[in-house]
Amino acid sequence: RLFDHCLQMDSVHVGVSSNPPPPYVVKIAIATEMRTPAPSQHRMERLLERGIHAQAHAAFAAPLWELYVATLVWEQRVLGARVDHQLKRVRARALEMCPFSKRLWLLQVTMATEEEEVLDVVDQLIDKGIRCDTDPLEAIA
Repeated sequence: RLFDHCLQMDSVHVGVSSNPPPPYVVKIAIATEMRTPAPSQHRMERLLERGIHAQAHAAFAAPLWELYVATLVWEQRVLGARVDHQLKRVRARALEMCPFSKRLWLLQVTMATEEEEVLDVVDQLIDKGIRCDTDPLEAIA
């Protein structure tokens, strides 16, 4: 559990690590956990939450949010976990924390389950001034 030590939070600094771990440490920890014979859903989510919390106001947070969403999708497909509600909540948190990330917005469009939800996200993209090379609605059709 070397990664637990690397991602240990510093309680002296009100929940923010004095030296936040680089995102690649979190990515390696998740990849390692996925390859174990019995991967722990809770462990992966805990590692991601620690990494995101440490990077809360840094530009590195967006890739970690993408990894969080990808991990939940993996848990759903491979482990058969029921994470639909959690997946929606994590996607919303990601956009709240990183509204500047075009990749997170496009991920939101591609993962939308209803046409109304897609239109909602596209309207938000337009409101935020995030430009796309193609029409997101045509891209997912």
